[in-house]
Amino acid sequence: MSWTEGKIHSVDDLLALRYSFFDFGSTFHGCNDCHYSCCASSLSVDVTFADILGIALFKGLSSREVFEKYLRIRVNRDRNLKRYAGLGKWGVKLSLELDTPCPFLVSGRCEIYSTDSPVSNGGRPITCATFPKIYSFSRCFELSEEDLASFIWAIDYFSPVFPCVTMGEITDERANTLLALKRVFNQVAAATDSLAFGCAPFCLGLENAPFIRDAGVQQFFNAEISLKEHLQDVERITGIIRNCITEERRDIIEKIEIFINSLDSQRPISASTM
Repeated sequence: MSWTEGKIHSVDDLLALRYSFFDFGSTFHGCNDCHYSCCASSLSVDVTFADILGIALFKGLSSREVFEKYLRIRVNRDRNLKRYAGLGKWGVKLSLELDTPCPFLVSGRCEIYSTDSPVSNGGRPITCATFPKIYSFSRCFELSEEDLASFIWAIDYFSPVFPCVTMGEITDERANTLLALKRVFNQVAAATDSLAFGCAPFCLGLENAPFIRDAGVQQFFNAEISLKEHLQDVERITGIIRNCITEERRDIIEKIEIFINSLDSQRPISASTM
């Protein structure tokens, strides 16, 4: 039985459920607790159709306007993808992400975080709501050896740039809330990939791409590269790949556009529904 069975019957239900979990049991009090280094970096923030709708409602925009102003295709080569997506040597996974640095970071503050809005904290993507405490799971739940190794690798990967992933304790209440949010994200992300790209996960092999011999591009495909090294060149490399997809794979772009245009017919009538 799905954990969402009996709880989610519409987009309104989905948005309301995830918003209710964003701060439940959290000891984090917003931007005052954080020096926004993750927002100001090139760190990727995956977005789902629920995130897009949340941002659109918060900003008073259409989903298409949100996509054109704030989003782009994500080109991902995370080491963990090899495990569940079967990426080859020159493979990448495509999804949707916020532009970088975060377009909502204004004067050092997140402009879609405000608790004064009727939408509450709903403008934030789930990825933002769960970072960095999502990496505390390994201290709260009994994990399989494979999952534990994945968390340990992620902590080692992020901590040199974002030491917050190793700081502070997490209550059982918040850990269970984050687990619920993680399940929401996994389910909605898979649906988003299927709707936007035709399948989940959606992967491309780039072994025949003309830029593949570029030294920087080859470094991007090195699974052992550190996050600090990765962030230094990630914009240039992913930009090359993204431009190639835009120019050479119009079928992918057209599917995304159809998906984005379909979202507004699914959105709640107003923010008050949340």
